[in-house]
Amino acid sequence: MTIAPPGPDTGDNDWVGVHGALRARFLRRLSDAIGSLLLPQLSGQAAEVAAYSDFLAQRMAAEDDVHPAIGAALNAAFDAEAARAIAAISALGDTGTAETLQTRLDQSRASGVRPADRSRMLRGILGLAARRLGGEADAAARTRAAAIAALDHRWCDARDHALPQKGADGQAAPSEASALSAERLTDYLASRFPQEPGICCAGMRVLPGGRSKRTIILEVEGSTTFPREMVMRQDGSAGIDTSVVDEARALGTAAGHGLPIPDVLLCESRTTALGKPFILMNRLPGAQAGSYFGFARPDRQLAIEAARLLARLHAIDPAGTPLAAQARPGAKAAIRAELSQQEAKWWAEAVEPSPIMEVA
Repeated sequence: MTIAPPGPDTGDNDWVGVHGALRARFLRRLSDAIGSLLLPQLSGQAAEVAAYSDFLAQRMAAEDDVHPAIGAALNAAFDAEAARAIAAISALGDTGTAETLQTRLDQSRASGVRPADRSRMLRGILGLAARRLGGEADAAARTRAAAIAALDHRWCDARDHALPQKGADGQAAPSEASALSAERLTDYLASRFPQEPGICCAGMRVLPGGRSKRTIILEVEGSTTFPREMVMRQDGSAGIDTSVVDEARALGTAAGHGLPIPDVLLCESRTTALGKPFILMNRLPGAQAGSYFGFARPDRQLAIEAARLLARLHAIDPAGTPLAAQARPGAKAAIRAELSQQEAKWWAEAVEPSPIMEVA
């Protein structure tokens, strides 16, 4: 059966043909307007949404800066894989889809198509091909779908490494987190722990990302109870019906089964002078092993250790643990429904193709 794109027409949509530098300039001006005109007038969840929109505009502008080089490096591989995928679809007898994708492939090969635009067109072709091939029982079709996902992984990884890397304090913090300060944290700690007269917060860094919870690195001095570095997790204002109090129970359960989990040093389950409920944990040593798209470099031992720990985590029986009280009837069905809803939302709001999402 011939298929159609689930979201925007990724072969000929309005973005294709727009000069990346002009779009990047527009996005940066939009970001400036959000930061200087809109954010100062907002608070609470509205400010968080505006801050996230600002972040997305900056991110998309940065991506436009790096897309031409990535396209120039990978477009030949994309083109070759698209041709193989079209042949595989034709072998299945789906000549309609094969002809449609071949027409788009020919359009992407036209002279004058910029590398970044060609990259978007080819990823759109591969996305549709992956959607057609991924559900087939035929081993050759599944092999092609997996090859498409692996190639798109290379594209995502190249983009991730080419984007400017900001430090932990390089992003604007949500409104309530930005209201925190070392002085306010010192006042809270001194009031909460009068037995520690010299305790103070010597520094703090709000980590970027996350809308339902905030993560803040604290440096504490003058304490005989707390370590020098702690991690603070605090509820946000997004409409999520879980709390850091729930996280504390989950962390305690996992730690009790021998998983390498930070100790929960404090759980404030009520609103305090610092705002919404939060937990304090010790900070475990380690380094970032990769990104959303995979490991920074091949590491067999790391993969084995991650699999081993995940297996131990999933082997925990919630019965008889603090997590038992949080179990909800029909949880699996609710999770599947949520996944379906998020998938539909993804395709409705997608502005560029994603072969990896199609294969998934």
